[in-house]
This record gives sequence, C-alpha cells and structure tokens, in this order.
Amino acid sequence: MMNNHKTINKQEGAAVLLVSIVLLIGVTLITIFAARVGVIDQRISANEYRHIQAKASSGAALEEASGFLGSNKNLYDGTSGWSNCDASAALQQTFPCTIGGKEYEKVFSTVDSAAPSISELEYTTTLSNGADSKSFLVYTTSTDVGNILTAIGTGESIDGTGKAAEQVSYSKGTILIPGQVPPVMTPNITLNGGFTIVGNPNLDGAPGVNATIWATTVGSSGTWQTCNAGNYKDGTTICLDEYGPGDDWSGCDCDVTEDGFGDAKYLLSYRSAGNEKFGDDILNPTVFPFPDDVFDFVFGMSKTQMYGIIDGKGGVYDTCDDVNFSALTDPYLWISGDCQLGGDEYGNRVLPVVLIVEGNFSVTGNFEFWGMIYGINALTLNSNSRVHGSMIAENPSKLTNGGYHQIWDPDVLNSLADDDTNSFLAKLKSSWTSR
Repeated sequence: MMNNHKTINKQEGAAVLLVSIVLLIGVTLITIFAARVGVIDQRISANEYRHIQAKASSGAALEEASGFLGSNKNLYDGTSGWSNCDASAALQQTFPCTIGGKEYEKVFSTVDSAAPSISELEYTTTLSNGADSKSFLVYTTSTDVGNILTAIGTGESIDGTGKAAEQVSYSKGTILIPGQVPPVMTPNITLNGGFTIVGNPNLDGAPGVNATIWATTVGSSGTWQTCNAGNYKDGTTICLDEYGPGDDWSGCDCDVTEDGFGDAKYLLSYRSAGNEKFGDDILNPTVFPFPDDVFDFVFGMSKTQMYGIIDGKGGVYDTCDDVNFSALTDPYLWISGDCQLGGDEYGNRVLPVVLIVEGNFSVTGNFEFWGMIYGINALTLNSNSRVHGSMIAENPSKLTNGGYHQIWDPDVLNSLADDDTNSFLAKLKSSWTSR
C-alpha cells in the first residue's frame, strides 16, 4: 500500500513540473512577443514622426513654390528662365522633369543635361530645424486649359531618413471679358430725367449693333438719348478721340442734328418732348435673352470665387470711404457694404476700376468714373456725372435726374483686358498629389 502512495505522489509531481514548464514557456513567449510588438510600435512611431517632419518640410516647399508662382504670373508663357526637359534623354528622366512616370516639358531652373542635374528654385528658404526642403516649378501644355504650371515641394525629416513630396498644378484664368457687356446692363431699368448713353459696337453676339442697354424691361420718361462714339461730340470734336482723364468733358453730348424731317438723324434712341424712339441699340430681350446669372455671365465665375480672388489681392473693403482710389495698383475692388461716390475722379484709362458693391450704390454730386460699376443690390445714378465704361446691376436700377452720361470707352475696356490685371492663376481641380 505504501508503495502505491509513493508512485502516485511521484506521478503528481511530474505532472506539476510539466505544467509549470509549459506555463513558463508560454509566459516567456508572450514576453518576447510583447517586447517585439513594443519595438515595432516604437519603429512605427519613429517612422510616423519622421514622415510628419518630411511632410511639413515638403508642404513648406510647396507653399514657397506656389507663392513664387503667384507673384510672377509672367512665368505662364514658359519662356524666360525655363529650361527644356528634353535637352537630353537622361535629363528628361530626372526629377522633376519626370514625376511618377509623367514627363514635363520644361523646368524653371538651371540644368546640366549631361550630368544630368536640376537645381531647385533659388528662392527656397532654409527651414530653422535644419530639415532639407526644396521647391521646383515645371511646365507643360494642354489643349483643354492652355499652359499648366506645376509647383512641387520636396522635404526630408531632420535625420534625412524620411522623405515626402507634394505638388499642385495651376492654369491661367481670365476675370473679365470686357467685349461682352454693353454700357448699361440690368434686368429692369427706369429711364428718367436727362441722360446720355454712348454704345458699344463690339458686343459679342450683336454684330453691327451699337449696344447701349441690355435689359428685360425698360421704363421711360423724361428726356434721354443714345448715340454711337463717333457722334458723341464737343462741337465738331469727337470726344472719345481727343479727350481723356482730367479733360473737360462738360461740352460733350450726342449730336442732335436733325434730318430735315424733325428727327435727330445721329441718335440711336431717344425720348424728347413726348416723342420716343427705341432703336436696335436697346437690345430686344427676345433676340438677346437676358442671362439668368448676370455675375457669372460678366465675370465667368461665382461671387464666392471672385470674392476670394479680390480678397487675395487685398481689394475687399467695408465701404467706399475706406478706399484710397488715388493709390490703387490693382483695378478690382469689392465693397461689402454701401458705396456712395461723388465730387471726384475715380480710375483712368490706363488703370480703370472694377467696383463690385454688395450694398446700395449711389452718387452725389459730379464725378468721373473710369471702369465698371457692378451693383449686387440697388443702384441709382442721378447726377451730372460720367461713367466711362459699364454700369451693371442685378436688381432694378434707375437712371434719373441730372445730366448723367454713360460712355462706352474702348481704351478703358482694353485696359481691363490687359493680361497683368485681368488674369489670375487658379489651382486645377484634383491636381494636388502627395507621395
């Protein structure tokens, strides 16, 4: 019996020992696995930290490249300062002439086609943390949007092991196409009092018509007249040919010489002494349907887009009183509130003003305005003033009281079409990439 008890105890001891060894092995394996996981997590965290550093560096470089491009719109033509990527086969395959398999035509850089090597923009700033950061510009053409300029930023982590690159592409947009608007454009207009409008003979879609007013409905009373530029005279002098900013335009008016039958043969449309004539210059809305979105028709973009462009130029103000018109270097202004002008001269033929007013626009006293007035709300012109360009409104407007003159001036509108003031570089949709 004693021997049986000893045998059982020995068996139980062996079983306990085996279980303990298995548990010890399991705990050891778990400890080793946990340690490996910890090491991997540390490596992942370190890699992520280096990647964040590299992304920050490449983002800074991209901002510098984009900023340089925005300040040098003349680069859009792809001539001065650009080098051809196809100068050699090796250069074409060198970054950034080729990125991710896509080949570009030119790079804004000094290149060595034999080495080959491409230097970054000279204007790249060294980051304070010492991380490597480089900016590049490349160029290609497109049948859809014209020239495309791509800004590129590359960056590294501080220790140089993390690398990143970002890029975004730009094309040139035009803010305004002056030829497509007449002197007066508004959905409903009331023609009261005495005023004069000089027509636009180059309105898109209306060949042979000296367009003066484009509206859906026109109400008329008082005394008013419209004519073409050649018959807007001071005596025998054609005012648009001889006069400019600072000159005395007070003697300029439409030639009202009669044709011998009691009609003014040089007037396009008029109302005088109860007699009224509506000529082809006041566009028939049946033939020329008034656009549903006036702003988009004139500027080719939404108000939000336009506001962003003008805000980026520093041209957004609360009221017109906040604007120093004599010190303007860019023609585009956005007034968030009301605007009242009078008693001064605003803009000129070389640098006309495009004034967009969200609030109410009105005029007090005499003034000369060179450019375009766009009223989002109510717009009233009722003084002995002259607007050399166009007056456009989204809401019913009034030309009333006084001797107001609205004059289509080709030199003003040609200045507005100038590439330096009438263009902007816009990001191409979905062009941002990161690697």
